[in-house]
Amino acid sequence: MVKDNSRQYTETENGTKVKSLEKALTVLECFDSLTPELGIAQIAEKLQLNKSNVHNIISTFEKKGYLERDKESKRYRLGLKLLEYTYIINKNLSYQNTAYDIISYVAKELSFITYFAVPQKDRIFYLNSAYPPGKTVLSSYRIIIGETAPYYCTSLGKAMLAFMDKSDIDRILKLPRKRFTANTIVDEKLLYAELKKIYECGYSIDNGEHETGIKCMGVPILSCTGKVVGAISISGAALNFDENEIHRYLQVLTTATRELKNLF
Repeated sequence: MVKDNSRQYTETENGTKVKSLEKALTVLECFDSLTPELGIAQIAEKLQLNKSNVHNIISTFEKKGYLERDKESKRYRLGLKLLEYTYIINKNLSYQNTAYDIISYVAKELSFITYFAVPQKDRIFYLNSAYPPGKTVLSSYRIIIGETAPYYCTSLGKAMLAFMDKSDIDRILKLPRKRFTANTIVDEKLLYAELKKIYECGYSIDNGEHETGIKCMGVPILSCTGKVVGAISISGAALNFDENEIHRYLQVLTTATRELKNLF
């Protein structure tokens, strides 16, 4: 009697397809705000993949509009096709408008740029921002919605990280850390101490740790079960931060987090 191996072949074939898909997605994930353009050799080196393999993946994404090639640099960047999905996502995130109203109030009340972010794997993801009315905001202060940033050197990230499970904290703090400014905390012991302090006081401070001269204050958004679902922060020039007003800042931010919590 001949054994039927068709099921085994199908399972193997499916497994291969899944791995190929995962590999293709890791190529897309190489692009971020810090490295918006990449060449095939750079991607291959970063992912430890064969150049011809990367070229095939890139060609498919380019044909479908997910990547486009710069004629001068010959490098690739994310394509306009992805903007279609951004529109769909924003349209279906029912809480976006409500969230904007909440953080807009904070920006107006405290006269600082206000950001709303959520945890996404190993980084934070900016969902929304609001600017104080009547104030000129320097372009360097502006965060593009959809950008990501590290946990360890942003007030939003530290506020979320301090209230996560210990296993998540340990995992994230084991990731490579880059020194963005002279104030960036990269020492693991100092970071654990910083998170302990944040957990005890309920808010975080970014003292020019991500951008020189910029000071931020963040407060976590916790679900009814205590799970971290996001964070809100105020941001501005360090010289505009009044240490005597920290309590008032905290009151306004905490009230906003209670409202934002209901959106999840």
